[in-house]
Amino acid sequence: MNELNDIVHGYMNHLEHKRRVTAKTLKNYRSTCQSFLNWAATEGRKLDSDSLQDYVGRYDHAPSANVQLVRLCGLAKFAKVPVEVTRAKEELPEVLALSSKQVMALVEAAFDISEDLGNSTQFLAETGLRFDEFMRASVKDVRVEKNVRVLAVIGKGRKFRRVPLTEAAYKALVALPPRTAMFEKHLRQGLAQAGEEADIDFHVHPHLLRASFISILLNERHVEAIHVAQLVGHANINTMLKHYAQVSMEKLGGILVRH
Repeated sequence: MNELNDIVHGYMNHLEHKRRVTAKTLKNYRSTCQSFLNWAATEGRKLDSDSLQDYVGRYDHAPSANVQLVRLCGLAKFAKVPVEVTRAKEELPEVLALSSKQVMALVEAAFDISEDLGNSTQFLAETGLRFDEFMRASVKDVRVEKNVRVLAVIGKGRKFRRVPLTEAAYKALVALPPRTAMFEKHLRQGLAQAGEEADIDFHVHPHLLRASFISILLNERHVEAIHVAQLVGHANINTMLKHYAQVSMEKLGGILVRH
Protein backbone atom coordinates (compact mmCIF):
# COMPACT_ATOMS: atom_id res chain seq x y z
CA MET A 1 0.00 0.00 0.00
CA ASN A 2 2.98 2.30 0.60
CA GLU A 3 3.90 1.79 -3.04
CA LEU A 4 0.42 2.91 -4.14
CA ASN A 5 0.71 5.97 -1.88
CA ASP A 6 4.00 6.86 -3.56
CA ILE A 7 2.42 6.46 -7.01
CA VAL A 8 -0.45 8.79 -6.09
CA HIS A 9 2.00 11.34 -4.67
CA GLY A 10 4.06 11.19 -7.86
CA TYR A 11 0.93 11.52 -9.99
CA MET A 12 -0.15 14.65 -8.13
CA ASN A 13 3.28 16.20 -8.74
CA HIS A 14 3.02 15.23 -12.41
CA LEU A 15 -0.39 16.88 -12.76
CA GLU A 16 0.68 20.03 -10.95
CA HIS A 17 4.12 20.61 -12.44
CA LYS A 18 4.17 18.77 -15.78
CA ARG A 19 0.55 18.98 -16.89
CA ARG A 20 0.01 22.29 -15.05
CA VAL A 21 -3.64 21.60 -14.33
CA THR A 22 -5.72 24.16 -12.47
CA ALA A 23 -5.93 24.11 -8.68
CA LYS A 24 -9.54 22.93 -8.88
CA THR A 25 -8.65 20.03 -11.19
CA LEU A 26 -5.75 19.02 -8.97
CA LYS A 27 -8.04 19.07 -5.92
CA ASN A 28 -10.58 16.85 -7.69
CA TYR A 29 -7.95 14.33 -8.83
CA ARG A 30 -6.40 14.23 -5.36
CA SER A 31 -9.81 13.61 -3.78
CA THR A 32 -10.58 10.73 -6.17
CA CYS A 33 -7.16 9.11 -5.77
CA GLN A 34 -7.21 9.46 -1.98
CA SER A 35 -10.69 7.94 -1.82
CA PHE A 36 -9.49 5.03 -3.97
CA LEU A 37 -6.43 4.60 -1.72
CA ASN A 38 -8.64 4.38 1.37
CA TRP A 39 -10.95 1.88 -0.30
CA ALA A 40 -8.05 -0.24 -1.61
CA ALA A 41 -6.46 -0.35 1.85
CA THR A 42 -9.72 -1.45 3.45
CA GLU A 43 -10.48 -4.07 0.78
CA GLY A 44 -6.92 -5.28 0.35
CA ARG A 45 -6.92 -4.35 -3.35
CA LYS A 46 -4.29 -3.04 -5.74
CA LEU A 47 -4.24 -0.84 -8.83
CA ASP A 48 -5.61 -3.03 -11.61
CA SER A 49 -8.60 -3.35 -13.95
CA ASP A 50 -10.81 -5.32 -11.55
CA SER A 51 -10.17 -2.94 -8.68
CA LEU A 52 -10.98 0.15 -10.75
CA GLN A 53 -14.15 -1.46 -12.10
CA ASP A 54 -15.31 -2.55 -8.65
CA TYR A 55 -14.48 0.83 -7.11
CA VAL A 56 -16.48 2.91 -9.61
CA GLY A 57 -19.24 0.29 -9.58
CA ARG A 58 -20.24 1.65 -6.18
CA TYR A 59 -21.58 4.79 -7.88
CA ASP A 60 -25.25 4.71 -8.89
CA HIS A 61 -24.88 7.87 -10.98
CA ALA A 62 -23.25 6.91 -14.30
CA PRO A 63 -21.68 10.33 -15.07
CA SER A 64 -20.08 10.42 -11.60
CA ALA A 65 -18.75 6.88 -12.03
CA ASN A 66 -17.22 7.78 -15.38
CA VAL A 67 -15.56 10.92 -14.02
CA GLN A 68 -13.94 8.83 -11.27
CA LEU A 69 -12.90 6.22 -13.83
CA VAL A 70 -11.20 8.78 -16.08
CA ARG A 71 -9.17 10.12 -13.16
CA LEU A 72 -8.14 6.67 -11.97
CA CYS A 73 -7.25 5.53 -15.48
CA GLY A 74 -4.94 8.53 -15.60
CA LEU A 75 -3.33 7.29 -12.39
CA ALA A 76 -2.90 3.82 -13.88
CA LYS A 77 -1.38 5.23 -17.06
CA PHE A 78 1.07 7.29 -14.99
CA ALA A 79 2.00 4.13 -13.06
CA LYS A 80 2.37 2.21 -16.37
CA VAL A 81 -0.25 -0.28 -15.25
CA PRO A 82 -2.31 -1.51 -18.23
CA VAL A 83 -6.02 -1.50 -17.43
CA GLU A 84 -9.14 -2.45 -19.39
CA VAL A 85 -12.31 -0.98 -17.97
CA THR A 86 -15.86 -0.36 -19.18
CA ARG A 87 -17.51 3.03 -18.85
CA ALA A 88 -21.01 3.18 -17.39
CA LYS A 89 -23.69 3.93 -19.96
CA GLU A 90 -24.98 7.48 -19.65
CA GLU A 91 -28.28 8.87 -20.78
CA LEU A 92 -27.55 11.57 -23.34
CA PRO A 93 -28.41 14.93 -21.73
CA GLU A 94 -30.40 17.51 -23.60
CA VAL A 95 -28.17 20.44 -24.50
CA LEU A 96 -30.00 23.74 -24.41
CA ALA A 97 -29.03 26.24 -27.09
CA LEU A 98 -30.43 29.48 -28.44
CA SER A 99 -31.33 30.16 -32.04
CA SER A 100 -29.64 33.05 -33.86
CA LYS A 101 -32.83 35.08 -33.41
CA GLN A 102 -32.80 34.47 -29.66
CA VAL A 103 -29.10 35.38 -29.45
CA MET A 104 -29.80 38.71 -31.18
CA ALA A 105 -32.59 39.43 -28.70
CA LEU A 106 -30.32 38.49 -25.79
CA VAL A 107 -27.51 40.77 -26.99
CA GLU A 108 -29.96 43.65 -27.41
CA ALA A 109 -31.35 43.12 -23.91
CA ALA A 110 -27.82 42.92 -22.50
CA PHE A 111 -26.85 46.27 -24.06
CA ASP A 112 -30.02 47.78 -22.58
CA ILE A 113 -28.76 46.78 -19.13
CA SER A 114 -25.16 47.99 -19.54
CA GLU A 115 -22.41 48.46 -22.13
CA ASP A 116 -20.10 46.00 -20.37
CA LEU A 117 -22.78 43.32 -20.29
CA GLY A 118 -23.68 43.96 -23.93
CA ASN A 119 -20.07 43.75 -25.08
CA SER A 120 -19.46 40.58 -23.06
CA THR A 121 -22.57 38.92 -24.46
CA GLN A 122 -21.72 39.99 -28.00
CA PHE A 123 -18.17 38.67 -27.72
CA LEU A 124 -19.18 35.32 -26.19
CA ALA A 125 -21.96 34.86 -28.75
CA GLU A 126 -19.69 35.54 -31.73
CA THR A 127 -16.63 33.54 -30.66
CA GLY A 128 -17.93 30.47 -28.82
CA LEU A 129 -15.10 30.76 -26.28
CA ARG A 130 -15.19 28.79 -23.06
CA PHE A 131 -15.75 31.10 -20.10
CA ASP A 132 -12.21 30.78 -18.74
CA GLU A 133 -10.89 31.55 -22.25
CA PHE A 134 -13.11 34.63 -22.34
CA MET A 135 -11.82 35.79 -18.96
CA ARG A 136 -8.24 35.62 -20.28
CA ALA A 137 -8.90 37.05 -23.77
CA SER A 138 -6.90 40.18 -24.52
CA VAL A 139 -6.47 42.56 -27.42
CA LYS A 140 -2.74 41.81 -27.08
CA ASP A 141 -3.48 38.30 -28.37
CA VAL A 142 -5.10 39.54 -31.60
CA ARG A 143 -3.17 39.25 -34.87
CA VAL A 144 -4.11 40.07 -38.44
CA GLU A 145 -3.82 37.13 -40.84
CA LYS A 146 -4.76 37.70 -44.49
CA ASN A 147 -6.87 40.73 -43.58
CA VAL A 148 -8.72 38.80 -40.85
CA ARG A 149 -8.34 39.59 -37.15
CA VAL A 150 -7.55 36.38 -35.28
CA LEU A 151 -7.49 35.79 -31.52
CA ALA A 152 -4.85 33.39 -30.21
CA VAL A 153 -6.43 31.14 -27.56
CA ILE A 154 -4.85 28.68 -25.15
CA GLY A 155 -7.75 26.37 -24.39
CA LYS A 156 -8.56 23.16 -22.57
CA GLY A 157 -5.55 20.90 -22.11
CA ARG A 158 -3.34 23.91 -22.94
CA LYS A 159 -4.12 23.40 -26.63
CA PHE A 160 -3.57 26.37 -28.94
CA ARG A 161 -6.10 27.50 -31.54
CA ARG A 162 -6.89 30.63 -33.54
CA VAL A 163 -10.38 32.14 -33.50
CA PRO A 164 -11.38 34.63 -36.25
CA LEU A 165 -13.07 37.77 -34.92
CA THR A 166 -15.95 39.56 -36.56
CA GLU A 167 -15.81 43.36 -36.49
CA ALA A 168 -18.44 43.37 -33.72
CA ALA A 169 -16.51 40.80 -31.67
CA TYR A 170 -13.27 42.78 -31.99
CA LYS A 171 -14.94 46.05 -30.95
CA ALA A 172 -16.52 44.26 -27.99
CA LEU A 173 -13.14 42.87 -26.90
CA VAL A 174 -11.51 46.31 -27.14
CA ALA A 175 -14.25 47.80 -24.97
CA LEU A 176 -14.20 45.13 -22.25
CA PRO A 177 -12.94 46.17 -18.80
CA PRO A 178 -10.50 44.03 -16.74
CA ARG A 179 -12.19 40.73 -15.95
CA THR A 180 -12.14 40.40 -12.18
CA ALA A 181 -14.11 38.18 -9.81
CA MET A 182 -16.57 41.04 -9.31
CA PHE A 183 -16.90 41.41 -13.08
CA GLU A 184 -17.73 37.70 -13.37
CA LYS A 185 -20.39 37.95 -10.67
CA HIS A 186 -22.05 40.93 -12.37
CA LEU A 187 -21.83 39.21 -15.76
CA ARG A 188 -23.56 36.06 -14.58
CA GLN A 189 -26.29 38.03 -12.82
CA GLY A 190 -26.69 40.33 -15.82
CA LEU A 191 -26.98 37.47 -18.30
CA ALA A 192 -29.73 35.88 -16.24
CA GLN A 193 -31.58 39.23 -16.18
CA ALA A 194 -31.06 39.78 -19.91
CA GLY A 195 -32.43 36.29 -20.57
CA GLU A 196 -35.62 37.14 -18.72
CA GLU A 197 -35.99 40.44 -20.58
CA ALA A 198 -35.42 38.67 -23.92
CA ASP A 199 -38.25 36.23 -23.03
CA ILE A 200 -35.96 33.19 -22.95
CA ASP A 201 -37.75 30.60 -20.86
CA PHE A 202 -34.72 28.99 -19.21
CA HIS A 203 -31.71 30.21 -17.24
CA VAL A 204 -29.12 32.05 -19.32
CA HIS A 205 -25.47 31.63 -18.33
CA PRO A 206 -22.11 32.12 -20.13
CA HIS A 207 -21.72 28.52 -21.36
CA LEU A 208 -25.14 28.73 -23.03
CA LEU A 209 -23.63 31.20 -25.50
CA ARG A 210 -20.90 28.71 -26.43
CA ALA A 211 -23.50 25.97 -26.91
CA SER A 212 -25.58 28.34 -29.02
CA PHE A 213 -22.57 29.34 -31.15
CA ILE A 214 -21.91 25.66 -31.95
CA SER A 215 -25.56 24.85 -32.56
CA ILE A 216 -26.10 27.82 -34.88
CA LEU A 217 -23.03 26.97 -36.98
CA LEU A 218 -24.06 23.31 -37.29
CA ASN A 219 -27.83 23.57 -37.59
CA GLU A 220 -28.54 26.99 -39.11
CA ARG A 221 -25.46 27.77 -41.16
CA HIS A 222 -24.60 24.12 -41.92
CA VAL A 223 -20.87 24.63 -41.41
CA GLU A 224 -18.77 21.45 -41.73
CA ALA A 225 -18.38 19.81 -38.32
CA ILE A 226 -14.59 19.61 -38.62
CA HIS A 227 -14.40 23.40 -39.05
CA VAL A 228 -16.72 24.01 -36.09
CA ALA A 229 -14.60 21.70 -33.94
CA GLN A 230 -11.47 23.64 -34.90
CA LEU A 231 -13.11 26.96 -34.05
CA VAL A 232 -14.29 25.93 -30.59
CA GLY A 233 -11.49 23.56 -29.62
CA HIS A 234 -13.47 20.31 -29.54
CA ALA A 235 -11.09 17.36 -29.74
CA ASN A 236 -13.82 14.81 -30.50
CA ILE A 237 -16.07 15.71 -33.44
CA ASN A 238 -18.44 12.80 -32.79
CA THR A 239 -19.06 13.96 -29.22
CA MET A 240 -19.76 17.47 -30.45
CA LEU A 241 -22.22 16.21 -33.07
CA LYS A 242 -23.92 13.91 -30.58
CA HIS A 243 -24.63 16.85 -28.28
CA TYR A 244 -25.32 19.68 -30.72
CA ALA A 245 -26.40 18.40 -34.13
CA GLN A 246 -30.18 18.45 -34.59
CA VAL A 247 -31.86 16.32 -37.24
CA SER A 248 -35.65 16.38 -37.53
CA MET A 249 -37.75 13.36 -38.37
CA GLU A 250 -38.93 15.24 -41.46
CA LYS A 251 -35.36 15.60 -42.69
CA LEU A 252 -34.54 11.98 -41.95
CA GLY A 253 -37.67 10.88 -43.77
CA GLY A 254 -36.67 12.98 -46.78
CA ILE A 255 -33.24 11.36 -46.82
CA LEU A 256 -34.80 7.87 -46.85
CA VAL A 257 -37.26 8.78 -49.61
CA ARG A 258 -34.50 10.21 -51.82
CA HIS A 259 -32.45 7.09 -51.37
